Amino acid sequence: ELCCQYRNAGFFFYTVEKLREMFMLEKKYKRGCDFKRRVLDDPQKELRELYNAGQCDLYFEFEPKSYKGKEVTEYKFYVYTRQTEQQKLLEYESAKQAIIYITTTISRFSKSDKGYVKRVVNAVQLHPEIAVQVAQKIQKKFEQYIDKPAKQIGAIIRVCLMEDFGIE
Repeated sequence: ELCCQYRNAGFFFYTVEKLREMFMLEKKYKRGCDFKRRVLDDPQKELRELYNAGQCDLYFEFEPKSYKGKEVTEYKFYVYTRQTEQQKLLEYESAKQAIIYITTTISRFSKSDKGYVKRVVNAVQLHPEIAVQVAQKIQKKFEQYIDKPAKQIGAIIRVCLMEDFGIE
């Protein structure tokens, strides 16, 4: 599940403490080697076998990132997918077109706060996997409220982006 969240980024970091908390293992596998074997090595091996058998479209590898003495305190994870170069190019082009649409549309409806356009574009550029969704949501709201004044449409879009995507 974690790998799916970071499939587009290709990597992510987590502290051992955060991993323990996320998997509700605060009281289990106190020794670092046990934690690594049960929580990281075993799922890694299982996921890689599924990937090789064609039953899964991603797998992960990991390496220690930070230490406290000899104990690993943080890991860096690498996510690998079956996504072809052509698929990556199509996703990139879609995201690029979506960002252009987002920029022009929000600029049209948010004339009083020029910084807002920049904040939205920055948020989408940081998470390009949501660019198409954001553009579709803006288009839907625009079509839904086309008879409203531009100022109201801008406010509606702003609330929608904040509630649905956390973009302020």
